[in-house]
Amino acid sequence: MKRLMLLCLILLGGQVLAAGKQAIYQCSGPDGGLIFQQTVCADSQVTGNSPAHRLWRELRQMVPKGKRVLTNLGADIPSIRACKKNMEQFHRELEAMKTSLAKLPPEHRFLVKAYGYLNDCGVCRTSAVSACNLADDYLDKAMVKLTEH
Repeated sequence: MKRLMLLCLILLGGQVLAAGKQAIYQCSGPDGGLIFQQTVCADSQVTGNSPAHRLWRELRQMVPKGKRVLTNLGADIPSIRACKKNMEQFHRELEAMKTSLAKLPPEHRFLVKAYGYLNDCGVCRTSAVSACNLADDYLDKAMVKLTEH
């Protein structure tokens, strides 16, 4: 009986410690002021003007652009040509961000991974949609890292 009580106390103590380590996120409030919350910030709440924050915003905008590359892709020659034209424009925009990405410290690995998936996102293949979704997932992870305190 004493062992059972001791085990319960140990488990309860572990839960209390785990609850004490909950992340706090620094977000922008409705009035534009800084707020701290226990839930992940919405995209519109991400504050900060560091190079990583700015790059995160730029990459986040590229996901829907990558998906639009594929919008009218069909099996006919004109739609393939149009897709390739959109793809080239998309990759020019993405390439412009490469210098900013290279300057980031290693702790921003999620931004690097998102950039890699964005390269595959804006191509004229049906599998590109899954790369867009993966880029979005890594941008979510990067956002958590950028706002966690």
